[in-house]
Amino acid sequence: MSESVFPLGLAGLIYRHTDDCFPVGTDSVLLSAFVRVSKRAKVCDLGCAGGILPLLLCGRHKEIHVTGIEISEKAAEVAKDNAARNQLSHRIDILTGDMRTIPIPAESFDTIVCNPPYYKRHSGRLPKKEQMHAARAETSCTIQEVCATASRLLRYGGTFFTVFKPERMCELTSAMEAAKLMPKRLRFVQHKAGQAPILVLVEGKKGAAHGLIVPPPLVLCKRNGEPTAEAYRIYHPDEISDEREGG
Repeated sequence: MSESVFPLGLAGLIYRHTDDCFPVGTDSVLLSAFVRVSKRAKVCDLGCAGGILPLLLCGRHKEIHVTGIEISEKAAEVAKDNAARNQLSHRIDILTGDMRTIPIPAESFDTIVCNPPYYKRHSGRLPKKEQMHAARAETSCTIQEVCATASRLLRYGGTFFTVFKPERMCELTSAMEAAKLMPKRLRFVQHKAGQAPILVLVEGKKGAAHGLIVPPPLVLCKRNGEPTAEAYRIYHPDEISDEREGG
């Protein structure tokens, strides 16, 4: 089995991934920066894979506790190892099981995050390893089931954060509303200004009324290919903090 260790540029954290889970992706990094939580929030990551979101969220928010749920036993073991390597086992719990049926009491969390599979079953290009299919396509859990699970596990007034493909945004928002997770903030992500969006970040609130905020798109690159100032801050928060302390 091959593996790689990747520095996250955040609080000195590192991420180990193997053939059984995806490497660090743009969607996970952007989602972690999009999430807003209270100081000591109880957070759940549905489908945590190798534990990248729990690491990033704990790095950005110093007093939260994150529970990751992962259906793949091998990926869950990687997630547990990543928490231990970063001395975060006291703040990150990893549970192995199907998010739809795992025996967690209802309304256990203040915030739910999920980087769900983007493609419908039998669509999209799947990884060679069968155990990674569920991370890319809806082979074991649909977006409707993700939203229903998030609603069940969220306290009333709790928040749900996710990232999805723009072409399926209507399905996502419909699934959220059906689960009483009212979309409250939506932000498109563009590779360069003027281009079609490549991702959409969405925040929902359980039991909230209608009312959606749509800020300007997040643009990742300038025309010359260099990262925009906002993208750089998202990917290199430690460097920004060092500059502030030095100034």
